[in-house]
Amino acid sequence: MSGRRKGRDSESRKKRADESISHLSKVMVDSEKDLADLAARDLLRISKRHGVRANRKIRDLICRTCKSKLRPGQNARVRIEGGFRKVTCLDCNRVHRRKMLAEDE
Repeated sequence: MSGRRKGRDSESRKKRADESISHLSKVMVDSEKDLADLAARDLLRISKRHGVRANRKIRDLICRTCKSKLRPGQNARVRIEGGFRKVTCLDCNRVHRRKMLAEDE
């Protein structure tokens, strides 16, 4: 059959997605508010579509509800309470709780 599509190469697709995620994470960390929010939204979209995760430190910088970059003191409140770190997004009031580890302190 001449009209059949070949299967997509999953390994190369995930490699390109990983490169995109690393580039977007650099853009998100180094840029201003609007560009960082756009990079955060695109990073989430690419990671969901291709099943490739960003590292934990980058994922913790993004609000999963409003898809914006969390900037402590500007649009996020960080509290440490009972061995947990609570990050509250001031845009959408989402609260994210994470158990404190030795590397978080």
